[in-house]
Amino acid sequence: MNDPGLFWQAGAWQRLGAALAAGRLHHAVLIGGQPGVGKGALARRLAAAHLCPRATAAGGCGACPACRQVAAGSHPDFSLLEPEEPGKALPIDAVRGFAGQLALTSQYGHGKVGIVEPAEQMTVAAANGLLKTLEEPAPGTLLILVSAEPGRLLPTIRSRCLQVTVPAPEPEAALAWLAERLEEPAVAGEALAAARGGPLRALALAGEGALEARRRWHAAVVAVASGQADPVSAAADCTRDDVRRQLEWLQQWVADLARMAAGGAPRPGSAPEAELQPLRQTTNVERALALSGALARLRQGLVDTNPNAELLREEILTLLAGQDTRPGAS
Repeated sequence: MNDPGLFWQAGAWQRLGAALAAGRLHHAVLIGGQPGVGKGALARRLAAAHLCPRATAAGGCGACPACRQVAAGSHPDFSLLEPEEPGKALPIDAVRGFAGQLALTSQYGHGKVGIVEPAEQMTVAAANGLLKTLEEPAPGTLLILVSAEPGRLLPTIRSRCLQVTVPAPEPEAALAWLAERLEEPAVAGEALAAARGGPLRALALAGEGALEARRRWHAAVVAVASGQADPVSAAADCTRDDVRRQLEWLQQWVADLARMAAGGAPRPGSAPEAELQPLRQTTNVERALALSGALARLRQGLVDTNPNAELLREEILTLLAGQDTRPGAS
């Protein structure tokens, strides 16, 4: 279960592994960090170490039945709570079933482990439903929450957890790591920008062919922002691509534009200057901030509803064109 390839996790694991080996690990751990840094992998490594009868400070042995079962997701004392569909909310009923599993007696005698991923997608009712498990855990139970946005969790949840952050590696180190694993090392920088600096996510995006989709979307965004294309026709050129990613990528570009327009330095993992320059000419600070708020509201709506992708894509580009699509806005 030990993955030395994820070198940027060394500090986080040293803290967790040493506490576990010494019997001092808190019963609830919140693992935070941006997408693509391997938070879930670290959570499963910790779960295996907790359930492995031959675990050391380095983690589970990786060879025993317990380690193999955790890796396969079939260990009877291991529970995973995740949305039925990516991006959807975790409802109260799912949390109740999850908590019920953790309350059962351990079958192998090494305690129980439960992982909630991504934890920020619990509804308020679900998060409150998890509080009892956090406050009164069964003996030997370890609860691991995984979140790319820990600030969205209830303060009462965060305060009951040991909080550990998985940092992203420095851009140069991430590029080197990524280039060694890509079929086309030359796209490492583009992939890393698409993943906002998360190496594992960059690797996945490049492998899925998502970089070509991002190029199509960038062309559509530039065309609409510059007035060279209308939102509907530009959206039609990108219909076969994932609208959730399109919204996320536009949010990233807008956030970078806002910082740069205000005189700030781009964040680590920002898009290359060549991507941002065509948009800088049409976006000032006020426009970028207004767009950022509107796009954030649309993204939140993706958690609560299942909108028509085609209409949502058109709405996103209509906002970019400076047209308000809200009822009564005209």
